Amino acid sequence: MRVSCFARTKPSDASLEGIAQWTIGEMADERTLLQAIAGNDLVFHLAHTTMPGQSNTDPVKEVSENVNGSLLILKACVQQGVRKIVFASSGGTVYGIPNIVPIAEFAPTNPLAAYGISKVCVEKYLYLFRHLYGLDYHVLRIANPYGPYQSPLKPQGLIANVIHRGLNGMPIDVFGDGSIIRDYVFVDDVVQALIIGARYDGTEKVMNVGSGEGRSIADVLNWVESALGMGSLSVNRRDERKVDVPTNILDIELIQRETGWRPLIGFGEGLARTIAWMRSTHSL
Repeated sequence: MRVSCFARTKPSDASLEGIAQWTIGEMADERTLLQAIAGNDLVFHLAHTTMPGQSNTDPVKEVSENVNGSLLILKACVQQGVRKIVFASSGGTVYGIPNIVPIAEFAPTNPLAAYGISKVCVEKYLYLFRHLYGLDYHVLRIANPYGPYQSPLKPQGLIANVIHRGLNGMPIDVFGDGSIIRDYVFVDDVVQALIIGARYDGTEKVMNVGSGEGRSIADVLNWVESALGMGSLSVNRRDERKVDVPTNILDIELIQRETGWRPLIGFGEGLARTIAWMRSTHSL
């Protein structure tokens, strides 16, 4: 099986060497995109250049880089005869403030972040390209993934950030009072959902991927504090952000019913694996 990866930069972790043929470039680079996609029957679209918390500062950039960039990926897929594309959408941002929790796939999509709007926009273009060109697709609206290899130095990924700062005795920024609830899903479970999405040939094109459980920021801090066993975590309280919805828990009944997928890694085990990996790296 031939595996090709297209990214802005090659991964620095030595353990990822040799698993694929890497092509380095930007989504806006049509020529490089075509070279990376050529000869592949299936494409996983995981690329995004911004973070939800910062995307509202420049919505024009959000569209030009991520909506337009995604359209170039779809165009390249059609030109290179790709059979199917699996798109990593955002279950954490596309729905906005929910009317009903847990949130099912048929819920309204009213994102509070330009990041979420661009994800919904790409979902709609996937539908259009299937209608126009027969490009099959599957959308996975992924909750808040965490686990090994997630960078703790980016402004996204609460669990990686909290573990990293806790191990190094650094204060943790918490926006609001810690009551914001999110659905955290371990990366291995997300990978299995992506593989299943590639193989799925049913009629449902959009599926949630999450744990189906909600945890507040305060609860996550308590879990990490206990798992680290290093005493109390230091916390900086910040003003709440307009981009943060109060509660986001995904209904995962559809993907379970259609594919048999379910999350296998519990929160405690996922934390333990993430902490063990972070302690073993030189990025602390």
